[in-house]
Amino acid sequence: MRDAEYVLDQGGKVVVSLGGSKCEINCAHCYIFAPGFQYFPSRGPEEIVDRLAEFGDELTTVYLSGDIEPFLEPAKAIEFLSLAADRLDVDLLFTTRLLIDTEWYAPLRDVADRQFAKRRLVVGCVSIPAWQGFRRFERSRRVATPQERVDQLGRFATELRIPTMLAARPTFPAELVPLSEYRRLLEAAAQHSTVILGEALFLDTDGVIERRLRTSIDNEFTIGRMSFFDQNRDWKIVHAESQIAGLRRICEELDKPFYLRSMPGVELIRDHWDRDSGELAVERVYPLPVPDFG
Repeated sequence: MRDAEYVLDQGGKVVVSLGGSKCEINCAHCYIFAPGFQYFPSRGPEEIVDRLAEFGDELTTVYLSGDIEPFLEPAKAIEFLSLAADRLDVDLLFTTRLLIDTEWYAPLRDVADRQFAKRRLVVGCVSIPAWQGFRRFERSRRVATPQERVDQLGRFATELRIPTMLAARPTFPAELVPLSEYRRLLEAAAQHSTVILGEALFLDTDGVIERRLRTSIDNEFTIGRMSFFDQNRDWKIVHAESQIAGLRRICEELDKPFYLRSMPGVELIRDHWDRDSGELAVERVYPLPVPDFG
């Protein structure tokens, strides 16, 4: 089976994985459990940056996420971010569902300082797919509670002085996560989140991931391809439109921008975020005319 390669997605973004093996976090919903999933190969940070440099000026944003939890190896993740800050003229995002030990905050803050000195971003994203029912999806005890991860968002904002994103991803249909649970999550995270993200749920067409979730989803889906990953297969893409509409309403109540893709959030932060205040320099987010690519 061939390895996955990097894909230049909308707005010049590339999703990067540190690669090398199956992610040991073992989330029930993760697309890596699709039959025949094509993993990124194990590469050192320098080789990854070399490959990214080949995209040239088309590359605007690098998102450290991918098919393995980036901070299973925090030293490798931070080495990659540091090299990317040195050698690429791009905005950097990283995501995690783990708690990053505060011993790593100094090198992360250094990366952020270097990025902001050249008018580029570092954005810290924390993934939380549910509130009280999160263990249905995140089975590993290495994954912290939602409240602990919300508190980490706050530390990213205050100690690293970087903009933050809550990734309520994937956004599950109501039969898996009721809207009331999403409300608890969004209300808890709002004060620490610059932007809130949702996303479609990607299921394999063989039903393996649905069996892992102990459910069967028969509506609100289309069959299509991933735009952000090099996967030679069709996916059952669950859009959960009524649930997404509910999240949008809650975010509007909280005056927090909500997007299904990360690039509109990056553009909003790039244009309006102020590092001194740690806030978006706008009176209100809604109705702020910004593009939504998804």
